[in-house]
Amino acid sequence: MEMRDKILQSLDFIQNRLLLRRFYLPDGSANIDRSLNLQPYDRLLIVLSGVKNEPMSLHGELRTVRLEPGDYYLIRKHIWEHASFRDRHEFFCIIPRGGYLRLVHYHIKGNQGHQPWPDNDWIHTTLPESVETAFSLLKSLENPDDSLLTAPLVRMIARLAELEVRKELPYSGKAAMTFEKLRNFVEFHFAEPLGREDVAGYFNLHPSYVSQLFRQYANRSLQDYIAACRIARAKDLLSGTDAPVKQIAEECGFSGEVYFIRRFREIAGCSPGRYRIANRALSAGKKGAAERS
Repeated sequence: MEMRDKILQSLDFIQNRLLLRRFYLPDGSANIDRSLNLQPYDRLLIVLSGVKNEPMSLHGELRTVRLEPGDYYLIRKHIWEHASFRDRHEFFCIIPRGGYLRLVHYHIKGNQGHQPWPDNDWIHTTLPESVETAFSLLKSLENPDDSLLTAPLVRMIARLAELEVRKELPYSGKAAMTFEKLRNFVEFHFAEPLGREDVAGYFNLHPSYVSQLFRQYANRSLQDYIAACRIARAKDLLSGTDAPVKQIAEECGFSGEVYFIRRFREIAGCSPGRYRIANRALSAGKKGAAERS
C-alpha cells in the first residue's frame, strides 16, 4: 500500500470509526527537561491503538497521563512534549507547518526510550486557512475537557486534511524528502551555532546542494530560514515572558544583543521592546473584552 493510501486510511478511521474520548491541552509550565522535545509549531496527536503513558504539564502540574485509543491532545508551539515511546502504540499527528500540512502515522514498537524518529508514514499537503482556524479554536478553549466541542473540531480537521491529501501533491521525490530532513534538523537546532557547512556536514551533503534545496522548496536561503525560526521563537518569549532582551537573544541563538535587535527590526518591522509592549497591550485588550462579554 502506498504511503498516501495509508494516510487516507488513517484519516478515514479518525473521522468515521474512532470514538474520540478525552482531549488534553498541556500548558508546558511544569518543570521538566525542556530539551526533550520543543518544536516551533502546533501538533495535534490522536492515539489510534495501544497505550501511551505520556508525561505532560496540566494546570501547572506534571502528570503522567494514560492515553488510550480515541484520546487526543494538542501540543502548542514551543510547549515541551515528552514524546514517550516506551509502550507499544500507534498515533496520528497533524501539524500545520507554515505553508504546508504535515500528516504522520507513527508506529511505536515499544521500549524505544526517547528515539527521536520512530517508524512512520507521512505525507505533506498544502495548508488551507480552515485548518489553521480550527487549530486556533482548539487552542482557545477554556474547558478542554468538553468533548462535545473538541471532538467535532478534530473530525473536521481530519476531513479537511483528507481533502488536501486527495489533491495533487505539491512536491515529492528524493530531493523533497532530503529537504524535509534538513528542515527538521534546522527547526530542532536553530538556537545552536548553525551554518550551511554544519547542516551539510551532518547529512554528508555538499553545502551548495543544501542551499539549492532551501531556495527551491522554502523560497529563501538557509540563513534566512534559520533567522526566521529564531525570530519566531523570540516573539513567543517576548510575548509570554519577562526575560530581558539580552537573555532572549542568547536563547534564540543570536551572537549578541545588538545583532539580535537589528535582525528583529529587519524581519518583524519593529524593535523587540516595541513588539513586547504592543503584544502585551493586545493581549490585555482581548482579555478585557472577554471579561466584559
